[in-house]
Amino acid sequence: PELTGRENIYLSGAILGMSKREMDGKFDKIVDFSGIEKFIDTPAKRYSSGMWVRLGFAVAAHLEPEILLVDEVLAVGDAQFQKKCLGKMDNVAREGRTVLFVSHNMAAIKALVNRCLLIDQGKLELDGDVHSVVERYLMSSTKNEKNIRFADRKRESHCSLRAKIVGITVIADGKENPEQIDSKKPFTVRLTIYSSSESNIRCSAKITICDDFQPLIWLDSGALQNKQYIIEKGITQIECLISPTNLYSG
Repeated sequence: PELTGRENIYLSGAILGMSKREMDGKFDKIVDFSGIEKFIDTPAKRYSSGMWVRLGFAVAAHLEPEILLVDEVLAVGDAQFQKKCLGKMDNVAREGRTVLFVSHNMAAIKALVNRCLLIDQGKLELDGDVHSVVERYLMSSTKNEKNIRFADRKRESHCSLRAKIVGITVIADGKENPEQIDSKKPFTVRLTIYSSSESNIRCSAKITICDDFQPLIWLDSGALQNKQYIIEKGITQIECLISPTNLYSG
């Protein structure tokens, strides 16, 4: 970390047995791919975690190793950098080299790999074709998450808005937060909202359904958005009736 980004690039090449002349020929491509040109002579200890990953992947992908190990590189960076990473990994695989891709991004896994391993708590659970392993992973994730939780509780607790959602309950067939919902039947989403405002707040609700493969697979028809709810000071609960979504199982 005391070395600059430039020095780290040459050090990585030296570790792999590459000469300075060979590294000179790859340097510009590595820096351009990483997208951190302005900081290439800055000590790496001042890099953010995202900058570290950008530089690390750029170096590894351009030094032509026989095995490219990529661990959650798509968790950082913007959409353009992630697209470049996917394209580079695809090129490496087409050149006959091995890409070992570690990720929780099911869409990327389905697009990239032809063999899949499911590892849980350090143990190999399944080794097989991509579809079977992804299906197993999604099923196990569903079983382990019986309750709906906020993705970022720290952000929720420091929220400075006048009103915030503090609880979500899905009700279907008379059960709260069931593991499965019949998409051919209506169900209810109950929102528990806390308001610190002295005056009532008018709001509408918008509900979407997403999965691990697509950012959006269902959006309410607009009936909820056109309905006004009154949020009073303290705790208010509102219930949104969702019409049958008619989604496929999964």
